[in-house]
Amino acid sequence: MLFRSAILDSGIDPKHSFFQRESSSRITFAKDFTGEGTTYDYYGQGTHVASIAAAGPVANSLYQGVASNANLLNLRVLDSKGLGKLSSVLNALDWVVTNRLRFGIRVVNMSLGEDISSATLNQQVQNTAARGIYIAIAAGNDNQPARNFSPANAVGSNIFTVT
Repeated sequence: MLFRSAILDSGIDPKHSFFQRESSSRITFAKDFTGEGTTYDYYGQGTHVASIAAAGPVANSLYQGVASNANLLNLRVLDSKGLGKLSSVLNALDWVVTNRLRFGIRVVNMSLGEDISSATLNQQVQNTAARGIYIAIAAGNDNQPARNFSPANAVGSNIFTVT
């Protein structure tokens, strides 16, 4: 089974050239947790984040993602305006834990956060990481200490907050 990374964000553009491999997409699964009924990335952030993580080499391109051969799971937790609900993120993380072996999920990327510290979210992140899944969490974009916000302040093995 190939390495797979779950991107919890605003969706991923499945037709973007960065995620194509010959005649197929490296986005092997997509699920909407927002209730909008789509996994397409109307906001743009999820596609951007996914390309940093796993953009494959494109003809005449000097750039590719950190894990350029990884397959992706598009777990859309932010809506078309880039906004989300705690319940969407918790449900997506629960889905990851339940389906980790079926889909070979090794990494979860979460470039999102709350304006507060949430014990519930941090516990779910820790629970997911305890299953051997590496969690990459964005430290935030507000020039504030990550220790004050979830999930960036979640602590444990396999949990990495990055800037």
